[in-house]
Amino acid sequence: MQTTDKPLTEQTPAEIDRQLSAIYVKRTVLGSLIANEGRRIEIAEDSIAADEIAGRTERIGADLDRIAGFRATLADLELQRAVLGIDEEPLEAEFTRRGGWTRAFIVNGGHVHSSRSCTSCFPTTRFTWLTNLSDRPEAEIVQGAGERACTICYPTAPVDVLRQASVVFSDEERAEHEARARRHAAAAALDGKKPDNKLTHPRGEVVVDRWGRPAKTEKDAVSAAISAIYDGFYLPIAYASWKRPAYVGSDEEARNKEIIRIAIQALARKHRTDDQLQLDILTAKAIAQFIRLNRGSLDAKLLELDLRVLKARIKLAQG
Repeated sequence: MQTTDKPLTEQTPAEIDRQLSAIYVKRTVLGSLIANEGRRIEIAEDSIAADEIAGRTERIGADLDRIAGFRATLADLELQRAVLGIDEEPLEAEFTRRGGWTRAFIVNGGHVHSSRSCTSCFPTTRFTWLTNLSDRPEAEIVQGAGERACTICYPTAPVDVLRQASVVFSDEERAEHEARARRHAAAAALDGKKPDNKLTHPRGEVVVDRWGRPAKTEKDAVSAAISAIYDGFYLPIAYASWKRPAYVGSDEEARNKEIIRIAIQALARKHRTDDQLQLDILTAKAIAQFIRLNRGSLDAKLLELDLRVLKARIKLAQG
């Protein structure tokens, strides 16, 4: 996964660590997905066991097929993680060959560490690799970290430096600070004014409510889009578990898709985001509605995992 044409022996520590950082981020994401897939299998197996005890055998075949799909996905994810190890090996070997160099890692809202193996952290601790500080003098790293310097990693850090405000932040923290500043600026601009609840499409298409009428407010459009997502994607799941057919005609399906498309494009324009983020937000609300209405079912338990991943993706995108 080399990102430069230079051979490893000629790359700077920062260049090598940037590649390792990208691998670390991918491994962290894969680890979450692998854990989720394992949890799906456990939930489905528990459901089968409960059905066998209760004599409900009609659903077991479908659940076994579902588990087979989960296991196939799990195997693919584990293969991807193994490939990352192959990419990582020569980079870490070069680090070792040179006798190592200083590194810095930051925990969002927490301390700056010299490694990811600090005894004050946990296996689940999520780090951001500060590759711009790779191979920098330790005194320089501590000076920038200030009050955020870990005293276990940097036991000789001067007390006066540890009292200084930190000027070191992760990209996520910077994004949060910028987003907070934008929200405060927007709130100040609206102070004393009535909020604009209208929603307009960038190409002038009509944004509708759930009854097909022009939406008077953003709330009406959001409600319509959530209903369209729910009816199109999650209501059929519920009907299947109820052993009832859920027929959605082609005209209604096309109408739902248009409601969703127009609404997310209008929302993206108003909130200055991309369409995918707005779709994720609306989908999360539709999934939450399904879970609320079908609590305790196997499908609801599985969708809770999807919702957790989706919320994390939304938070990351929003900064």
